[in-house]
Amino acid sequence: MINLTSFLLLTLLSFTLQIEHCMKALYMCQSQVTQYQNANIPKTAIPNCVSYDKNKCKMCKKGFALSNDERSCVSTSIANCLQLANGNANCQDCYPGYYVKENQCIKLPAYCVGGSENGCSECVRYAKPKYDENNRITACEPIKIINGCDDYDEQRTKCETCDDGYSLSTDGSSCTFKGCGNENSVEYCKICELGYYTNIATGKCVKNGETDADSQDSSFMNKVGYFFLLSTFILLI
Repeated sequence: MINLTSFLLLTLLSFTLQIEHCMKALYMCQSQVTQYQNANIPKTAIPNCVSYDKNKCKMCKKGFALSNDERSCVSTSIANCLQLANGNANCQDCYPGYYVKENQCIKLPAYCVGGSENGCSECVRYAKPKYDENNRITACEPIKIINGCDDYDEQRTKCETCDDGYSLSTDGSSCTFKGCGNENSVEYCKICELGYYTNIATGKCVKNGETDADSQDSSFMNKVGYFFLLSTFILLI
């Protein structure tokens, strides 16, 4: 009984040290994030600013627009104006989906993010541009979104690159989990191919001998659960 108790105590100590190491790593990560955030926020906050970058304001709250030097938010009656011109009286840039005309922000056609009074110049990522005989965009038509697709072709009809963990079909019409067999759903692979196993936490197929980075949090929680189970067992001895 003494030998078993000693073994259990050593095991408990080992897991306690692992948990302490993980918590220290988490604290360091949080500290780095906080330092990065603080580096982008000036010592004196800019009133009515909601987004910063390198001590300058990048976006103001509704009813305000960026000053020309990006160091203040100026009250404006120009709806959807992002930034003011020199003198901070007229609008220089509008929010995506709008363009400046006669000191007003005019809404572009649906699914269009860039353009002017001459028409749309750019469609959103998940929309297909329609062109006239002069190669000008006349409309942006939404396309079928391919799950797991990272980048579409120029016509927005096929997928060219899939997200990590997905494989592109030969015709570019779909992205499926890497290593997944025929039993495949949008978010979970039921049966993986030979040489792969299903990660229960993520639903992805992982190559034998490799680990899925997305499952590290789950693995950590499993260790914590084992720690409490072991503690309870020792108390019962």
